[in-house]
Amino acid sequence: MQYTLHIIRKPVKYLRLKILDGHNVQAIAPKLMSRRQIQNFVEKKQFRIHKHLSKQQQANANFVLEENQILLHGVPYTPMHRAWQGTKYMVDHKNKLIRWWYDLMNEVNTTHRYKTYAKNTLPGRLTVLASKHSIDYDRCTIRDQKTKRWSCSSRWHIWLNRRLIKMPDRVADYVMLHELAHRTHMNHSQQFWEHCTQLCPRTADARVRLKQFGSALH
Repeated sequence: MQYTLHIIRKPVKYLRLKILDGHNVQAIAPKLMSRRQIQNFVEKKQFRIHKHLSKQQQANANFVLEENQILLHGVPYTPMHRAWQGTKYMVDHKNKLIRWWYDLMNEVNTTHRYKTYAKNTLPGRLTVLASKHSIDYDRCTIRDQKTKRWSCSSRWHIWLNRRLIKMPDRVADYVMLHELAHRTHMNHSQQFWEHCTQLCPRTADARVRLKQFGSALH
């Protein structure tokens, strides 16, 4: 399996590897480590690297979008530009269509409209999940961050990334239940994960899917 190795030197003590996607691997190395040392380390990790690359390529295969499609709820949707639609949009989940007067194939429009749709969708779903499990929280805010997908403050203010709207519903539900579980445990202790699994029995599977969808959430 062919891949490109990208070496980045930083003031770190140890060398670590990161799978960027199905064809690129990043090596974050100490500034004084020689290229030969880096290559020797990478060669020793070939089995693990190929294993993760294979998983990433398989995951990426699920995100092959046509030029006229965008990702929504984990599946491709086709935007239909309708000037007469006005400021309102219509999402046809049965036929996987989005009708909006904005041209959603324009990158700037897509970013803003994802956030609008997320604001109209995610907080309501969070309310349903919180009510189902009798968990209180203060408020929910939708953010636009490239890396952080969610967080919860000690005052129970929950932040969700608008990119969650791209994930399958069951994965987005896990993210929200994960944050609601922090209402009882403000850490990631064993007790927290046990409670999280009680709220979301498919936690383990959802975490795997969450990692798989990571490359699609940019």
